[in-house]
Amino acid sequence: MVDYTLPDSTTSDGWCVLEGKTAINDKNNFFGKAGSPLTFIILDATECAVEADAKCALEQSGVAMPILWQSQPVQYTEIVQSFRVELPATMTRLRLEVVASGSNACAHAVWLDPKLVGL
Repeated sequence: MVDYTLPDSTTSDGWCVLEGKTAINDKNNFFGKAGSPLTFIILDATECAVEADAKCALEQSGVAMPILWQSQPVQYTEIVQSFRVELPATMTRLRLEVVASGSNACAHAVWLDPKLVGL
């Protein structure tokens, strides 16, 4: 999981779309699969306060962050999923997260070329 503070230009008239791809790294995975299926998730983390330990206060209080996009579960390499997500105009923090449904062995998850673009 990683959180990003979005640039000030991320508004309805600036950079308002996040696009890219997700996969399991096939260059660093001898078995060709992760120990269990992985799900890639893009969240609106605007309500998260930055803490000294970089954990979100919402996460600790059990409040859910809005999910903007979620991949299909993937366990094998060479499966690429694309995403194009319109970001809310009021969004200031973005979270990219990968969740393993079981074992995280060989779970070399990669976000491929994520970038902010205009409409």
